[in-house]
Amino acid sequence: MQPNCASCKSTTDCHWSSLNDKLIEDLVHQSSVRSYAKKQYIFHESDPVHGLYILCEGLVKLIKTTANSRQVIVKLVYPGELLGGLFFLNGNDASFSAQAVEDSSICFTHRSYIEQVLLRDANLSLNLLTYFNEQLCNSFQTLCEFAAFDVEQRLAGTLLRFAEHYSVETRDGLACHLPLRRGELAEFLGTTAETTARTLSNLKRQQIIALERRTITFLDVDRLRAIAKRS
Repeated sequence: MQPNCASCKSTTDCHWSSLNDKLIEDLVHQSSVRSYAKKQYIFHESDPVHGLYILCEGLVKLIKTTANSRQVIVKLVYPGELLGGLFFLNGNDASFSAQAVEDSSICFTHRSYIEQVLLRDANLSLNLLTYFNEQLCNSFQTLCEFAAFDVEQRLAGTLLRFAEHYSVETRDGLACHLPLRRGELAEFLGTTAETTARTLSNLKRQQIIALERRTITFLDVDRLRAIAKRS
């Protein structure tokens, strides 16, 4: 199915949004949108990467398998973001797997077309260089957070990302379905399920969030931001 960027909810966040209109039109014409069900893999570790993927809707987790066969969530990909870009750039096979956390739609552009455009259009080259620089900075920031931030700070930052991308306005405040199970959330935060549950309970006691099963309501977003930025 061909992309329909005009009706896409993630247009303003999309990685291609900074390109000129003509180049976007050409990319759309050469791309296709693929749907993935919850838990379905987009690609697996060691698969060849045939092009660039942009998440249009949903949530994707990037998974690395360790030497002892343990799977670790290394990144969450939100709407508008690329996945598999670094592999495309260096021509290597995928070094991690990409799996849909919930039903997702992904815009795919084949390598052959991207390479043609890169040779003739500096706009796309600059766009990708800017994106990879941002990803490098984000990775460095994540490493710093894991070294310097406590679990509550990391959890607050993650919940704010969920609020930004998936929440809707309700009578009690912004609310969204918690896309990760408690175990997955703990894995992503680099802690245990027990610590994650205890930290969530602490935020509930402070009336910063309300949590009913996997529906989270953000009662005080400003206090959540203050926790995430606490030094």
